[in-house]
Amino acid sequence: IGATAVGLADQRITPFDPAFPGVETHATIIDNVLHQRILVVPWWGSWFTTANIAVVGIGLMLLLPHLGALWGYVITTLVMLGNVGLNYTLFNTQGWVLSIIYPLLATFVVWLGMTLYHFLFEQKQSRYLRRTFSTYVSPELVTMMVRDGIEPRLGGSLGLRTAYFTDIASFSSFSEVL
Repeated sequence: IGATAVGLADQRITPFDPAFPGVETHATIIDNVLHQRILVVPWWGSWFTTANIAVVGIGLMLLLPHLGALWGYVITTLVMLGNVGLNYTLFNTQGWVLSIIYPLLATFVVWLGMTLYHFLFEQKQSRYLRRTFSTYVSPELVTMMVRDGIEPRLGGSLGLRTAYFTDIASFSSFSEVL
């Protein structure tokens, strides 16, 4: 079909080789056309990308507050891998080229935003509990409330209690003299 050599000016940069012969690039294109291996951007591709971003984003925003940090990370990673797997499958089986960057970026941004919000909210709650109750109850109890996530509440418990008062012999009359 044509001459190829490193010194020739007909060199093309491809994802596979920085000096790919131009004649082989043309031959690959012709082979793909003849065998009908054509990449297609479907007419619904932009709608799919938008729906993907919306559904995954809203789903993660509803799900992540109920999970801990580790499970949130695991679920987000699985969603991202599922998105990549779906795109890869559609590319290999149908030849459809769909956007993958924006859905992955949106998924990451939602996860990061929800994680940061949760972390900052927890810090705010912790500071509130410490500031409010540290003057009324022991520091150990406040630490336990923050650690275990116990919400402060008014109340007490009903029960029979016994109070025992004692006096040192003649201490009252002695202290009145002082």
